[in-house]
Amino acid sequence: MADFAESFSEMYFQISPQILECFPKHRPPLNLYVFKEAIGDLEPYFYVGNRLDKHRQQELAELCQSGLIFVARSDHPIYAEHISEQLDLILMDTNLKESEIAEILSLGLVKHIGGFFEQPVKPALDILHSDLLVLTEYLSLDPYRRKALIRRLNPNDTLAGISHTTLVIGLSTYLQAHGNRPNRKHMDRLALGLAATNLGLSKIPSYIREKGRNLSTEEERKLRQYPFAGAKILHKLDVREEMTLQVVQQHRERLDGSGFPRQLRGDQIEEPGRIGALAYAFSKISCRSSEDQQHDLRQVAALLTQKQNAFDSRLASMLQRTVEEAFEHIPPDSATLG
Repeated sequence: MADFAESFSEMYFQISPQILECFPKHRPPLNLYVFKEAIGDLEPYFYVGNRLDKHRQQELAELCQSGLIFVARSDHPIYAEHISEQLDLILMDTNLKESEIAEILSLGLVKHIGGFFEQPVKPALDILHSDLLVLTEYLSLDPYRRKALIRRLNPNDTLAGISHTTLVIGLSTYLQAHGNRPNRKHMDRLALGLAATNLGLSKIPSYIREKGRNLSTEEERKLRQYPFAGAKILHKLDVREEMTLQVVQQHRERLDGSGFPRQLRGDQIEEPGRIGALAYAFSKISCRSSEDQQHDLRQVAALLTQKQNAFDSRLASMLQRTVEEAFEHIPPDSATLG
């Protein structure tokens, strides 16, 4: 049985009982296959569109418990969409490839970051926080898993998409800067701050955000104060961790004092804020690039190392190194978002 699973792993993979439980019981969302030992091959067990009665549901659960139920890797997009609603399941599924896990994490995180921005209430925060703990657990077990996450970054320039890219790049930079020996509590706190960078901005009407340079004095004030607004929302939701709030409040500050909302300089910006500033700038530049000529992400990272007056040069070098590692042996034209 194990030999079969290995030989067909490129086309099919086993699903665990925990994964099966997240599917609708009567109508699973994808085709299922059962391993028949007598013939040493798979046979169709369930086709999408049909319905399972109670007897078949019980039989399916028993077969799955025995490791005999498989799904086609070609159905991965459907599978990923369902698993993205309950990200902790990826920690239980040993049959997924790193690229598949990265896609599922991306789907779930963008979805739940966006959900929190739309309704910044405790239940939405709890869902997002649970997702972030899955991400930090996944990375703490093997920091080099960040490579697949970077290669699967979401190219959209929505507020949730930008915050997701900021999250992945920020955590990757932190891991690189700390020798891949992360402090798990620090990672957890940093992750929430990075994911919430656009929280305050989400409360500003889109017509103001999209105006560009034609802003009134009041509109410009609102935009420059959005990091405070985001921190205030988190504070109301009982988020008090200093690292988290530093990222949210300081991710638009610059070492030379040209940033906002407080025009902090040099050592006034803490390391979480410096990481947030770099990761957020990377995200914004990357999204703009994806609309034009699909700039190599290594070029985006290299660009930030040249802005030594604005960003921490040591951390910028760490960011550049982690992006280069992610796209090592990949042609430059392929090192783009998405």
